[in-house]
Amino acid sequence: MSVSEAGVDLVMRSEDCRVAVYRDAVGYPTAGCGHLVTDGEYRVGHRLTEAEIRDIFVDDLVPTVECVNKGIKGSQATQGQFNAFVSLAYNIGCGRFLRSTALKCHLKGDVQCAINGIGMWVKAGGRVLSGLVNRRKAEQEMYRGKGRG
Repeated sequence: MSVSEAGVDLVMRSEDCRVAVYRDAVGYPTAGCGHLVTDGEYRVGHRLTEAEIRDIFVDDLVPTVECVNKGIKGSQATQGQFNAFVSLAYNIGCGRFLRSTALKCHLKGDVQCAINGIGMWVKAGGRVLSGLVNRRKAEQEMYRGKGRG
């Protein structure tokens, strides 16, 4: 499967996307939605169009889409479920996603358990973060089929 436009929108809404190329917290030149700039690609301060930001981001999502496809192993998934998993995996990383309760429940066909599993990932640094709570709610809604799939 591939992520749909609604899935890309879901992840982009949850990420810190910027128009101008900036230095991240560690000092790396970063473009759009967290894309690390390679030598000569862009200079700090360069302004990107919305289309450029989206194109870069879609390319950056490819490994995550591959991870989710590996995880669901051809099991039945709606577009909304796949999109929700792409957002979750992009945020928590492929390894954590592949070991997640959400994926295990999905593979067993237990929708409510998978939804609850998505909702478990709301902490960073040991603290519940409201941004993660909101992101997980949006993912749960999309998984449930109530978000734009």
